[in-house]
Amino acid sequence: MTEQREAPGGPNGSGLEDSLLSVRDLTVRFRTTEGEVHAVNGLSLDLEKGETLAIVGESGSGKSVTSLAIMGLLPGEATVEGSVKFDGRELLGLSDRKMRRLRGRDISMVFQDAMTSLDPVFTVGNQIIETIKAHNPSIGAKDARARAVELLDVVGIAAPHRRVDDFPHEMSGGMRQRAMIAVAIANEPSVLIADEPTTALDVTIQAQVMEALALAQDATGAAILLITHDLGLVASYADRVLVMYGGFAFEMGQADEVFYRSKNPYTLGLLNSIPRADRRDEQLQLIRGAPPTAVRKPVGCVFAPRCDFAEDVCAEQVPPLIEVGSGHHSRCHFASSSDFIVDETDGGVADLRSRRSIEYEEAAPVLEVKNLVKHFPVRDGFFKRSTAVVKAVNGVDLTVGKQESLGIVGESGSGKTTVARCILRMTEPTSGSIKFKGLEIQDLEESEMRELRKDLQLVFQDPYASLNPRMTVREIVAEPLKIHGWSKSESRKRVVELLEAVGLSEGHLTRYPHEFSGGQRQRIGIARSLSLGPSLLILDEPVSALDVSVQAQVLNMLDSLQAAFDLAYIYIAHDLSVVRHVSDRVAVMYLGEVVETADSDQLYESPAHPYTHSLLSAVPVPDPTSARSQKRIVLEGDIPDPSDLPGGCAFHTRCPIAQDTCEVEKPPLRSIADGHMVACHFFLEPGETLENRRAKTINQYQLKKNVDQY
Repeated sequence: MTEQREAPGGPNGSGLEDSLLSVRDLTVRFRTTEGEVHAVNGLSLDLEKGETLAIVGESGSGKSVTSLAIMGLLPGEATVEGSVKFDGRELLGLSDRKMRRLRGRDISMVFQDAMTSLDPVFTVGNQIIETIKAHNPSIGAKDARARAVELLDVVGIAAPHRRVDDFPHEMSGGMRQRAMIAVAIANEPSVLIADEPTTALDVTIQAQVMEALALAQDATGAAILLITHDLGLVASYADRVLVMYGGFAFEMGQADEVFYRSKNPYTLGLLNSIPRADRRDEQLQLIRGAPPTAVRKPVGCVFAPRCDFAEDVCAEQVPPLIEVGSGHHSRCHFASSSDFIVDETDGGVADLRSRRSIEYEEAAPVLEVKNLVKHFPVRDGFFKRSTAVVKAVNGVDLTVGKQESLGIVGESGSGKTTVARCILRMTEPTSGSIKFKGLEIQDLEESEMRELRKDLQLVFQDPYASLNPRMTVREIVAEPLKIHGWSKSESRKRVVELLEAVGLSEGHLTRYPHEFSGGQRQRIGIARSLSLGPSLLILDEPVSALDVSVQAQVLNMLDSLQAAFDLAYIYIAHDLSVVRHVSDRVAVMYLGEVVETADSDQLYESPAHPYTHSLLSAVPVPDPTSARSQKRIVLEGDIPDPSDLPGGCAFHTRCPIAQDTCEVEKPPLRSIADGHMVACHFFLEPGETLENRRAKTINQYQLKKNVDQY
């Protein structure tokens, strides 16, 4: 094998001294009780004026550490070496005073969690004004306030002259994130670092935040360093992509090159493990194993233990970052000589039974929910009198067949989780009917419900919070069996069977939750939920906190478990790409009501409700060409207060095609095709765009008004 040399001057091979931000051989190490953690290993990158560079990779790859090193925000126990130059000026080694003068003026950062980054005791306006005056002390109070209002308007906050006096807790998650972007661009910085700016946000709010970032970039001309694990966002917004793994740059190039002509097995693994909203794959391809801990100095390729293409040299030598095309670099011993082809049957995918062989419509329903209502009183005053009612669930109908998967989607606050809690009677419904295998749950006593829950189980969103940290895996999985009177010998055998079913081994029995990764903890939670042989699993955001590679493992496992254990699923999520992959049918909720329900493929390919259409348009697609042609519908405003619902159609305040009748007349949920139901006065026909529907609706509505007047 011929010797390969590291690309000179960083990943783009240019070594340009006039780059706006130039990072060379950045190395970051942390001293810990377990040893020295090698967080970033010789990273080089260039960021040019006005461009967007995305850094992607799994948790622990070094993305956020890189951004904090650039900003000089790493703790004292960190050892940082290399070079970070901004506009030709070296930043490493600058005093805290000099770095403070630079932060917020030349380089700004948008952090992941706006609620913890904004000060809760000051208004949003005051925090923007503070940032402005910190670098422009001569500016007057009136001008600074006017600038704060202007910035809130730039990032898309409605009524900025009023919201400037709001405290952070008075804003929704999306508004807080936009407000933090306003703080970051207050002094028109040249570089804007956005660290996971849309994590855990609904797709509609995510679209608003990314639109705000784009507007901020247009207004200031800033270059953006976007740190994310969402490859759909990268395809939509990034000019270039840097893929990191184990603290190394593994691949870098133009977005199209990385997505369509990748020369690195790790990048391909990430791309192939993502569920997509624009198509449905029966199984996701997996990256086996887990990311490295980075406690030891890397020997050989850090990805070799998980790589399907690894050979002996990979375990012995760290591969250099080599040029594989114009501006395209990859860290792999075989990058210049191979086209990586992933076997679709790898990982046992071909051995899993497809649920598509089941004729669900002929099966008797496992669950029937009719006119489910849950209202929460709002109490205030000294005597805690009820002053209002929050209508969390407002007349929901659902049906789940045997071995069927029903996805429930909608923005935060739409009532998804409340429906699940009512079905399990963890929250008592206000009214309605819930039948499980023909048995009316509402009529059962508590002891009867305890018996029923053997057949009806919940998998929680946060696997760590739902597992007792003082119990071993054996005790956690066996606890339901113990409660229901299983003998110790029966329990031991059952626990081992369950762990093997979810991809764990008998050797894990004596370990505690903190000794496992996030994906492994979720597997333990699923094993516990299967212990008593349920017929229905309710999965509430089970993969939202997991890396895409681990997410793919869990989703494939759920698919195989469904066939092996004859399970029906209710899958609750805000990630519509995941929902399409796992669901046979989908119900879309808005403000406590189901506004559309249909077979998965039918709903995703021909959405009829304008809300569904808007949700799907906001889903990032991990394909640069599709992403650029994708027309996003950014909904104006936030979900109305559920204690003060608007009259008529609840969606009319945000609907792009609403007419007068929508404000006064509530649309019923009606059938428009076989199995396809929608609650809309002016629903979209297959293939119809919102623009066409709006024009047609205006004409039809005006004609009807003229006829009525005549």
